[in-house]
Amino acid sequence: MIWNNKYRIVGVIVGILCIAVFASFPKTDTTKIKTQAENVGPALIQQELKKKLDKFSNTILAKCRREAIADAEIFVDSLVSEELNSLSGDTIAFPRKPIRPSLPQKVILNDSTKIDPIF
Repeated sequence: MIWNNKYRIVGVIVGILCIAVFASFPKTDTTKIKTQAENVGPALIQQELKKKLDKFSNTILAKCRREAIADAEIFVDSLVSEELNSLSGDTIAFPRKPIRPSLPQKVILNDSTKIDPIF
């Protein structure tokens, strides 16, 4: 019973001290903070910062675009492969034999050596 009263008294004292500490600090003026944040630097610094941010965002967008195109190519290749596999199992729609390319011109051998008899 005695311990419970001591803990209550200590809790009340700590609570009063916390309230006193928080009340002793002055309230901050938010209007000064806002105006200081707006006037961080001259306009030239802001322009250069904007250029760098734009360049960075364009780099990120180009990288994302390249990755998206690569993923799309892999997806399309897998679709084509799956379509060919499904067609090869079907005996009615078997793919045609590829056409053999013709030679561009006739091959002429220019051999002037004489043929020796074997015996």
